[in-house]
Amino acid sequence: PLVIAGGSSVDDPWTVNATPIGTAPIFPNFRRGQSFTAPSTGNITAVALRIQTSTSTASFRVDVVDGGDFQGATLGSTIFTFNAIVLQGPVVSELDQPVAVTQGSSYFLRVTQLSGSIDLVWEPTDTYAGGQAYFSSDNTTWIAQGVGDFLFGLRMSGADALNVDL
Repeated sequence: PLVIAGGSSVDDPWTVNATPIGTAPIFPNFRRGQSFTAPSTGNITAVALRIQTSTSTASFRVDVVDGGDFQGATLGSTIFTFNAIVLQGPVVSELDQPVAVTQGSSYFLRVTQLSGSIDLVWEPTDTYAGGQAYFSSDNTTWIAQGVGDFLFGLRMSGADALNVDL
């Protein structure tokens, strides 16, 4: 089983019900991010996000950044590429290399548009207490989005994973 934020577990984290409230666009100079706390010590092997695209082709990069701070060192990356419109669906992509994380330490998912039109799905009830959604218009200054989180998940080696209402 995989551990979900809040301590419950499921056999398949990608089928957890969610009530997304809205979407947040990603533009070339307007990035999004989500801080998180590692649920266990191990390696992150894949990242999942709930997204929406409005163009038939789209791609974006997700960097796993050290320290829960958008300016930390990039530990690993993955590129999501789509050739069809996605309507608020969860999508998963393997990292270019496993990223070692330590239980209780903070990290950051930094999302950058590469092509097409992409929105991240979010909900405002702060489901996940271990992190916060952020945005940046210059990739230097990141501002907390207020209460709420992007719907994301992490596949980790071993038994634990973190899934926020995918």
